Amino acid sequence: MRSRLRRIVTPLQLTVAIALLGVALQYALGVASAQAGRWIQEHVWPVTITMIVVLVALTIAKHRVTRTERMRLSAVDRRQMVRSVARTVDAAATWMLDGIPRLPVTLTERPDLVSRPAVASIPLPRRSTTESVTTVYEEAGRSLLIVGGAGSGKTALLFELASHLCRAEATAADPSIPVYVNMASWTSEYATLDDWLTVAVARLYVIDKAVVSEWARTGRLLPLIDGLDEVPEKDRPRAVAAIASYLRDRPRQIVVACRAEEYDRLEVRLPLSGCVEIGPPDEAEVRRYLAELGSPAADAAAAVPTTDRTWWTLLRSPLMLFQIARISAVDPDAELVQRRGSMRQRRRRILDLYVTTVLARRNELGKAPFDPGDARRWLEWLAGRLQEQQTREFFVDRLGSAFIKSVTNVDAVLRAPFRVLWVIGGSASALCCWLLLTLPASPVPLLKFALYGGETLAFTTFNIYRNYRSQVGELRPVWRLTNPMVPWSTAIAVVSVMSALGVLIGGRGESALSYLNALATVVLVAMPLTLAVGEPVVTPDEQKVRPGVRLRLSRRNAAIGAAAVGAPVALLAGVLTGARTENLSDAIAFAVPYGVVAAGCCWLLLGGAPWVQYRSFARALMSRGHGPSAYLEFLAWCHDQRALTVIGSAYAFPHPEIQELLADAERSRPLRPKRDSTVTPAAVDPARS
Repeated sequence: MRSRLRRIVTPLQLTVAIALLGVALQYALGVASAQAGRWIQEHVWPVTITMIVVLVALTIAKHRVTRTERMRLSAVDRRQMVRSVARTVDAAATWMLDGIPRLPVTLTERPDLVSRPAVASIPLPRRSTTESVTTVYEEAGRSLLIVGGAGSGKTALLFELASHLCRAEATAADPSIPVYVNMASWTSEYATLDDWLTVAVARLYVIDKAVVSEWARTGRLLPLIDGLDEVPEKDRPRAVAAIASYLRDRPRQIVVACRAEEYDRLEVRLPLSGCVEIGPPDEAEVRRYLAELGSPAADAAAAVPTTDRTWWTLLRSPLMLFQIARISAVDPDAELVQRRGSMRQRRRRILDLYVTTVLARRNELGKAPFDPGDARRWLEWLAGRLQEQQTREFFVDRLGSAFIKSVTNVDAVLRAPFRVLWVIGGSASALCCWLLLTLPASPVPLLKFALYGGETLAFTTFNIYRNYRSQVGELRPVWRLTNPMVPWSTAIAVVSVMSALGVLIGGRGESALSYLNALATVVLVAMPLTLAVGEPVVTPDEQKVRPGVRLRLSRRNAAIGAAAVGAPVALLAGVLTGARTENLSDAIAFAVPYGVVAAGCCWLLLGGAPWVQYRSFARALMSRGHGPSAYLEFLAWCHDQRALTVIGSAYAFPHPEIQELLADAERSRPLRPKRDSTVTPAAVDPARS
């Protein structure tokens, strides 16, 4: 109850304060200009009362809308979220299997690995991956553990199952939401699995945490959890205990995947209804698969004598077969076979060759926007930082403070929008002084600009500080404009009030222009506050569940906001000032610098601030030789080359072993000269811009 009252009272207090401050500004102008005294006395109090009533009504309306969006979640929202998840997992599965023959997988029942018997008997014969995993899941009562060796295809099975469940839930009247999440981000700081799911799903699928929390509380989430083995070993017992507690509260639908070796070392067993183990393909299936690739490299791999048991044990891993298939598709004559070495050395050589091959791949024009050597070095650095933070997900739209600290001082990035704000205020002041010196204008426009422009800059500073300056947990370079209905409702309400009262005043024979001037003054001063009252509710939107999309939206929205809000404000201020003083010089001296302030502040508030922070981070990254200046384009290129995969709004390496390989290379690499790579316009897909 207190938090609900706080959400109402705080905006009301700010609204009343800004309206009263508008009164003070009007009286200050009355002291500076004797001509303003009469109409201030006649109109300032009606104007102030009008604005208080309008903004209070909007604040209450905004609170009601926010409460409805957060607390009364409809099946339409959940169905949209299901489509968003389906799009994510389907894209990831397509990326993984595109152009690569599928390998049959054997699933074997393992009831001994769960703490209670399966609810149904799971048959053992070989079946195709899609049919077997969905059938086994249903027969196990929708509570399943999947175990297998490293690179055995656990993630691919989860993608297949998630896609199947999304298709089923998309047509349900009361849908649940299947969500694929990787548990590598789990830490002992989370008290329950619901707490971790709320944060992980909100970050991965770009949705408000309050919405996800409500879904988790009401049992609407159907988690498919990958990478239990990737949880740090010291935190793994608590993670298992959290899953057990999650299932103990009430019957839940859940799937957990883990490496068999790591799971066997656990002291307790998960209380799931069923368990299956992914078995490796036999030698005959491996030979058929390599023959289907139809490349000299694959044929050479199949021609190794069966007496080399290390090599054939290596080939029975689906991960290795997929890597060989990718390498063969790019370079059919690649030398895949290594005659000597341990299993780990041979395995790493294939993974290393995979990274080198895909980064060297050229586009249809025979060009590459980035040098393969630089790209390899930058990816090694990224893998090293992710390895240090014990995570696999890299959110370029939502950079963690720990990640920023590995490049530069966090304060340097946090302060970047304020430096731009100082430049805007300084340039506008210099422009105002120059106009006053070159134009025959009175000092009143200078005073008006100092009052209105200073107030606009002050509230913009406050809003940027609140939305972008927080160091709690992570840096958030994302677009955080308040609910879009607030600015539009404000504009409609103000126009309606101005029109109605203008007609009334004009009918009484008084000056409507003076009233409009006074009302517009309060509107201009209150605009930055109006744009920033409250915080947004992020609803499911499949178009935003891609890395870098929110940053590009921020840049676009900033430009639109500066043009659509800043320019009209400057024009209105100039027209009203000119009409009031009947002096064109006064109108220009006030409108031009205030237009700079209004446009610049709107640019920052409506998306410029996160873009400035991203550019500040990218410049620091480039100056230290850890990445190019066009970092978004570089990450997108790595995804196209299949060096990085995309899960929701995060980039990740295709497999933990690839990340580990590159991180180890980064640690052993000597310092290199700092270099940069530029992106040629023809080499980057224009649809990404």
